[in-house]
Amino acid sequence: RELPPLTLTFLRFAVATLVFLPFYLQRKPAPLSKKNIIELTKKSIFFTLNVAVFSIAIQYTTAIMSQILYTAVPIIVAILSYFFLKEKFSRNQILGLIIAILGITFLLQQSIVKEEALTFGTALGNILTLAAVFCWSFYMIFSKKLTQKYSPATTSFFSYVLTFVVLAVIVPFELMIRPISFDKITYVSIGSVIFLGVISSALMFFLLQIAIKKTTA
Repeated sequence: RELPPLTLTFLRFAVATLVFLPFYLQRKPAPLSKKNIIELTKKSIFFTLNVAVFSIAIQYTTAIMSQILYTAVPIIVAILSYFFLKEKFSRNQILGLIIAILGITFLLQQSIVKEEALTFGTALGNILTLAAVFCWSFYMIFSKKLTQKYSPATTSFFSYVLTFVVLAVIVPFELMIRPISFDKITYVSIGSVIFLGVISSALMFFLLQIAIKKTTA
């Protein structure tokens, strides 16, 4: 309501980058070569796409509906990991895939009905959320490969920096379309940006990278 979506995401990862930088440097990481940077960029771009698309999608759907759609991530990851990581999945996971597809189809159908928008969100918001879900699923798969070569601190920090840099290029165009009214920005918004940057970005995604390194996708 107070900040454009991509600007909010840009500020979120500016905070995450600044907060995580001392911790990253303390780990004394090896310098990244041009080849390393290209590899990390190709696979981390799905992280950037996920958070950017989701920040737009959440305006057009409900918070509950957005997270219901994200419950499809384990199923999508199971399928992708079978092809990309050669991980096995069981009959129960196949059954789960079928149920998940049926459930998502039902939810999308309900979101098309206007009078159900307050419960199920809009079709646009849910389709964008699904696009973010697929980006996140691919990031999970590629993260597993990256953590076999790089530390969780490196993969996390690079994702933050890449998101910050990409959005730094896009945000000026967004602000031309939807300029910020500074008089309408409240302390709640400022606090939310800090919380999103520290807890829901720097801390959460770092812990996630550790988890991915130590278990299957």
